Amino acid sequence: MVVVRPVDRGVRPGAGGTLTVSRGPVAVRRFLESTLEGLDVREPSRADRCSVHRDGSVLHLVGDIDIGNWSMLRERVAAEIGAGVRTLDLTAVRYFGAAGVRVVLDARPSGGTLTVRCAPAVYRVMRISDLLDEEGLVVTDAAVERGGE
Repeated sequence: MVVVRPVDRGVRPGAGGTLTVSRGPVAVRRFLESTLEGLDVREPSRADRCSVHRDGSVLHLVGDIDIGNWSMLRERVAAEIGAGVRTLDLTAVRYFGAAGVRVVLDARPSGGTLTVRCAPAVYRVMRISDLLDEEGLVVTDAAVERGGE
């Protein structure tokens, strides 16, 4: 269970000023949709905080995935998935929060599988968000693949 403290939007909190959201992929998606939709995230100075490059069927993201660039990244990743990318490499991502989860959830190909190679911090966010067993995703921890922790 995830406890969220509402900030605005006329949300009526429960006891103690908190909203309780059931944890899981559907609940996470609904929460992200309600939180991120309608926000102006077109700040050009933040859009370049994550670079994207393709190497065959692997799409590499390097940098930060945050509220400032998630929309642009979501569109770019979706286009690359449509063009045959089957692995999303997040091993060089430094910051990955709710916006990053949204990018990954929206990237899943219909009827196919997307492998997501994660840096340890990204893997923890994916695990906490209950996405390790999400249909259409194969999430791996790059540190474990290399024989680390």
